[in-house]
Amino acid sequence: MKRFLLVLITAFSVTANAQLKLNLKSGTYNLNEGSYLQIQSSSPTYGVAMWDHAVLAEDKKALVDLGVELFHYLPENAFEVRLPKGVSASDLKAAGVRAFTAWTPRMKLDGPLSIGDIPSWAVLNDGNIAVQFLTAPEFSTALRYTKGMLPLQDGWYTASLKIKDLEKLAKEPHVLFIQAIEEPGTIENENSRASSRVAFMQQDGEFTGENVVVGVGDDGDIGPHDDYRGRLTSLAGNSIGDHGDHVAGTVFAAGNIDPDGAGNATGATMVYYDYPQNLSNIDNHYSLYGIRVTNSSYSNGCNAGYTAYAQQMDKDVRDNPALMHVFSAGNSNGSNCGYGAGSQWGNVTGGHKQGKNVVATANITYLDAIAPSSSRGPAADGRIKPDLAAVGTNVYSTIDGHTYGFKTGTSMAAPGVAGFFTVLHNAHDELQGDTATGGLLKAIAMNTADDLGNNGPDFIFGYGRVNARRAIRTIRDTAWFTNSITTGDTLTYDINVPNGARELRAMLYWTDKEGSTFASKALVNNLDFTVTDLTGSTTYQPWVLNPTPNNVTLNNLAVRATDTLNNAEQVTLDNPSSGDYRFTVYGTNVPQGPQTFYVVYDVVVERMQIAYPFTGQSLTPGAMVVRWDGETNGLSWQFSSNGGSSWNNLTLNPITGQGMANWTVPNNPTDEAYLRVIKNGDTSTVGPMTIMPQPSGLTVDWVCPDSLKVTINPVTSATDYTAYILGTKYMDSVFTASSNSMVIPYVVNTDTWISASANYNGAPGKRSYAVDLPSGTQNCPLPRDLELKAVMNPQFVSSCQSSTIDVAVQVRNPSTSTLDTLPVAYEYLGSVVRDTIFDSMAPYADTVFVFPNPITWSGTSNGSIRAWTELSGDMNGQNDTVDQTITYLNSSLYSLPFLQDFNAFNNCGTNTNCGATVCNLGGDWTNLSNGSEDDIDWRTNGGGTASNGTGPSSGFGNSGKYLYLESSGNCNFQDAVLYSPCIDLSGAIAPELDFAYHMYGATMGDLLVEIFDGTTWTTLLSVSGDQGNSWKTVNTDLSAFTGDTVLLRFTGTTGDDYQSDVAIDNIAIEDKIGTPIADFTASTSTPCLNAPMTLLDQSAKSPTSWNWTITPNTFSFVNSTSASSQNPQVSFSALGSYTVTLIATNTYGSDTITKTNEIVVSALPSLPIVQTFTTNSLGDFTVRNADNGTTWTRGDVDGPTGAKTGVMYMGYFNYNTVGTTDGLLSPKFDISGYTNPTLMFDVSYAPYSTSYFDQLAVVVSDDCGSTFDTLYLKAGTDLSTAGTSTSTFVPNDPSDWRTDTVSLANLSSNNVQFEFVGICGYGNNLYLDNIRVIDLAGTPSTATLNLPALICEDEPFNFGLSSTDTTLAGNFSLNRQGSSIVNTFMGMGAHTSTLTSATDYYLEYVYYNENTFVADSALLVPGPKLRPQFTLGLAGGLTYNFQDNSTPTPTAWFWDFGDGNSSNQQNPQHTYAANGSYTVKLIVTTDCGVDSTITTFNNIGLDEEGTMPMVFYPNPTNDILSIATGGDLGEASIEIYSMIGTLLQRSTYAALSETVQLDLSSLPAGMYTVKVHTSTGTVSQNVSKL
Repeated sequence: MKRFLLVLITAFSVTANAQLKLNLKSGTYNLNEGSYLQIQSSSPTYGVAMWDHAVLAEDKKALVDLGVELFHYLPENAFEVRLPKGVSASDLKAAGVRAFTAWTPRMKLDGPLSIGDIPSWAVLNDGNIAVQFLTAPEFSTALRYTKGMLPLQDGWYTASLKIKDLEKLAKEPHVLFIQAIEEPGTIENENSRASSRVAFMQQDGEFTGENVVVGVGDDGDIGPHDDYRGRLTSLAGNSIGDHGDHVAGTVFAAGNIDPDGAGNATGATMVYYDYPQNLSNIDNHYSLYGIRVTNSSYSNGCNAGYTAYAQQMDKDVRDNPALMHVFSAGNSNGSNCGYGAGSQWGNVTGGHKQGKNVVATANITYLDAIAPSSSRGPAADGRIKPDLAAVGTNVYSTIDGHTYGFKTGTSMAAPGVAGFFTVLHNAHDELQGDTATGGLLKAIAMNTADDLGNNGPDFIFGYGRVNARRAIRTIRDTAWFTNSITTGDTLTYDINVPNGARELRAMLYWTDKEGSTFASKALVNNLDFTVTDLTGSTTYQPWVLNPTPNNVTLNNLAVRATDTLNNAEQVTLDNPSSGDYRFTVYGTNVPQGPQTFYVVYDVVVERMQIAYPFTGQSLTPGAMVVRWDGETNGLSWQFSSNGGSSWNNLTLNPITGQGMANWTVPNNPTDEAYLRVIKNGDTSTVGPMTIMPQPSGLTVDWVCPDSLKVTINPVTSATDYTAYILGTKYMDSVFTASSNSMVIPYVVNTDTWISASANYNGAPGKRSYAVDLPSGTQNCPLPRDLELKAVMNPQFVSSCQSSTIDVAVQVRNPSTSTLDTLPVAYEYLGSVVRDTIFDSMAPYADTVFVFPNPITWSGTSNGSIRAWTELSGDMNGQNDTVDQTITYLNSSLYSLPFLQDFNAFNNCGTNTNCGATVCNLGGDWTNLSNGSEDDIDWRTNGGGTASNGTGPSSGFGNSGKYLYLESSGNCNFQDAVLYSPCIDLSGAIAPELDFAYHMYGATMGDLLVEIFDGTTWTTLLSVSGDQGNSWKTVNTDLSAFTGDTVLLRFTGTTGDDYQSDVAIDNIAIEDKIGTPIADFTASTSTPCLNAPMTLLDQSAKSPTSWNWTITPNTFSFVNSTSASSQNPQVSFSALGSYTVTLIATNTYGSDTITKTNEIVVSALPSLPIVQTFTTNSLGDFTVRNADNGTTWTRGDVDGPTGAKTGVMYMGYFNYNTVGTTDGLLSPKFDISGYTNPTLMFDVSYAPYSTSYFDQLAVVVSDDCGSTFDTLYLKAGTDLSTAGTSTSTFVPNDPSDWRTDTVSLANLSSNNVQFEFVGICGYGNNLYLDNIRVIDLAGTPSTATLNLPALICEDEPFNFGLSSTDTTLAGNFSLNRQGSSIVNTFMGMGAHTSTLTSATDYYLEYVYYNENTFVADSALLVPGPKLRPQFTLGLAGGLTYNFQDNSTPTPTAWFWDFGDGNSSNQQNPQHTYAANGSYTVKLIVTTDCGVDSTITTFNNIGLDEEGTMPMVFYPNPTNDILSIATGGDLGEASIEIYSMIGTLLQRSTYAALSETVQLDLSSLPAGMYTVKVHTSTGTVSQNVSKL
């Protein structure tokens, strides 16, 4: 805030009469009774009329009869009024008005403005302030001292002015109220459904929000996401992030793709807006779209008070009866927003959310703890805010691109409550047959919320966490009364409370008239409420909080009192006696009556009701949270897996004393699961439920015109499986089969999604995560099918290139038979051209065909072309046709030299709004259209970009402008496509492209630069990632395009965060005619001796002759080439390094380049050649991946020795490009001198089926890699080492491996190289390990594994291999069973390691030489880790029992009691001489060593209050706090408090044992107070949590 001194003086005449008090935001004003100030005789007067009593209807009528207009009520007993011309003081007095004053300048100011506090968002760059002001109809807009004055609505204007002119504005007679502009909105950022009990109420498919419309306003357009399918109307602009997606999904996502992503109202319909259009359009759209609930997760000023926006929100709810506005409370806890109680109170971020008739939502975790950032009340005038709480921490919901993610904040809690109100509307529609008012539903929601935090309402949780089960029970039972009331009326309503009721809740609520923005208190109509026990003649008042701005007072418990601030008043009674109760409503002061009100009530009879899980639910084995309503102590839990025939006891302990507990669902598949809780004969049971693991690995095997095949990983004990396909809105079950591989009769007409569940006796388990199911066909195994895969050309046409364009199409044979004589056709501008491809095409092969008849382009905008196949007997018509859009670019033709530095372009701004900024460029440079052709624009800019740590600070050369991508504002992974104008290279001889790019940022994306010659796009540059904070320059030879007209395409893609501002500058194409620039490369720089290689000319500027020189002279040119050839072939006859010189010449001159030691001819390695893939490095082996798709990859699996080991594998299970080959190439090596050189390798493979299998070939070269012959080829069952598997094959046993051999003894040369070639058949994964070439004719060597006799957990140990043969080499791999982590050790040893877990380990070892290869493993079983620990028990007085709890059991002990005494007993007893603090140390010994533990006991002999002996230790503590009580103390409770007195945790015990342990791991570090309450008193101890 900025503070300015404002001097505004208000004077009132003084008489001896009584004073009337007027409470406004700008201060409290005392008017003398009988004073009538500043009444204008010649014009209307705006001001305040006051009475000395509650304003009655007859008081208001008396003024109306005078022609006076009454506006908003003001406290106390006053109204804003307009006196018509001619009304005098005597008229007012005769009408009963006791005092009147016209508005004074100070009165017209909002509270902060009246004391000179200007909010930062209202202070403009020029020092002026921006305000909003309310005017009378007589207002004239001619205010010369204001700037930019614009009308808003309902007489409000906005303008900016100088600080000193604020007084001028306040003195304008027809300006009625002035405030700072509203703060621009800023985003506030399966547990939600379960916590709110919405999931419980929807168990039978009821109350999903169907036929209810929600209006959500957020950060730009959402989606695409098929969780919204068929239920979303979007009125928003371009998306600028995924905050809105997440909010919308929390409200109404269907959970189609991931069932865990379902929102609260899965049947609702949504209208989505840019915030705040959902609020500003509500009066029209309430009727137009039927909107009943809105959600806004945006701030509007921190504790901004009852603003014009808040007033409008209250009016919205009153004018549109069924409406409820839901807001986030804010994430500003820790901010001091001027309430007067520091940074922990009064920081609700509104404005609009401080309205009386709306809902502000607090953010809690799934364990019902308040999130630290969640804003707290009170409202600016002391009212209760927030109203309700919901889970907003780690909420899982939809984000962009059909995916999901976690977000935290009240932004996430509010949509949960909006979904909750949507469900309540649906329930009222169905159960009551009509539409509920928003006020009734709000009253029900607050009265049935689960009380959290302090007992009763508070300023942290409001009335508590929403509970749909209790709320809908209220609706079902019609548990409310409604009527209207005026001042002085008293109305009563009686109910009967049955015997055994646990709780009675009753709430009076009214949708209050919108308040005055002048008033210090927002409440207009003041009603009061009591509940009377007619049997006991006891009357109870509602709970009231003390809003005094004091950080202690604001955390006090609510007390029973009269409420004069809130329009909701609640009375609760625990364990009410049976009998009749009377609700009494008092019309204490109803100046704007009559006032409609609701009295809602809830009588809780049951002791407990399980809310989650619920009957019919599909559970998955593993951890979950059980939730219930009701009692938490003394409960017995049982589980049945057989329909209740037998029951097993469970131990479910309440978490933090709430109705929730952790439960591990057993891995016991059944459709008859039941869970029940019992106390004193009362039982709550849920069931039947299904328990079945959620399946994974869903794949679409093929899609045909009339059917499709899917396979999902098998689930143990599943009896059948069901497939689901997304329909118009939701997932529909379409097929059930006993096999996990299903052929489904279904026609896929549109892109959709498919999922599957594993079932038990037909009862479906939880659906799998859905996978994309595109329209058309894929991999359909038909005998006759020809696919038109793509139109390759034309896709792009420009105005400056040839209008005669070839048509090229890609045709594919997806069928199982060879096809020939393939008819194809295309249509352009109504003209059809047909032709035939007279070639045969093998299964799964494709070809590109160019029609001999080109098209002649016509038009000046984008066009289209259609191509198709016409194969006779084609069995699949869905893949025959492709419609291709042709992008058209209109450009002038530019000649050389071409230069563009963008300095003449207009800047486009650095707004962080993604595609919302459209940047129109000059010079025939073209950005594609955002949202349709690409995502965002390249923007012109000078100076730095909007974000730190990315982007240039100026153009290339430290000056000027440039083009860049603005990646801030959640603008992640967005594409921007930029076209240059056409450039004429027809007369060029040596054209070159130069440009600069800047790619600086930790999350940098990509840049792709291409050139188009009229037919084909050619890549010139592709670069990704951070390139440093400097401009990089690129020079590219374009001589290949000489004679063409070309244009450039720059495609930039942002990264995964804001530090990815890509920039380009200084783009130039020049004809650099002149002397050649000599350059060359070699086909290989390490050729074999006497084997040919090629020198490749790479010279620029078109040389016409070449002269090659090589030294030393031990080489020869071969294959008819010479020293003057452009690309000569050379053979080297001696080992060594060779220097190569090239002289390149043309008519302009010559250039020379010399590369020293460019060629190195070395002796090839001899045997052994070994690759065990122990490390991530492949050494001299290389991978050849021709299609840049799936290829050989290193991984860790259970290997041939039984241990986890490194392997290379081909992931054929998910690789459907049939026929593709991938190579694993060995180094070249020399086998001369060996008798029986043999290649050996371990292989593991399981075919998918007899139809889907892969192949492995070993090809060998004996001419230094020039040519290869196949010496090994296996496929299918010949290759397999395990049976067929329709799930992903991963070897898990040595029996899954086989060793295969390939003899190299008969090769004609000693220069050998081999390659493993995998051939894809869309089968299953193929694994290789332990590749070695050794001489089997020699004598193998042996080595011994050296291990210690005992290996202790967490203790280092040594290991290694020893042998008398010093030629042996070796390595090791160490892996803990069940872990994917493998540690490697190179060499024979000695090595040192540590076993860090009490589980078994495998140590794999390998040793080898030219005649030897051995791979084996040893099982290592660690001795248990020594864990010294002990507990203390009070024996009496100062005598304590020390209990050793060390594991494993030690063989020796030494105790140091901290007072100079010691013991070597296992469990000694020791008596201290005096009270005090003692540090006890225990030293224990086992075979695995010696260790010790130290604990300090701060209160030996005396607790802090001196009431009874009890020891708390260790203190400080990390997680576990032990309490030694000295014996069984009977029934007790233990409470943990924060240092400000908030109760955090409470546990009760039927019999407190001698030693109790408390788990403090969920608490943050800090100081806490622990209190132990027993029948003999209370012990209190301060504890430090580390």
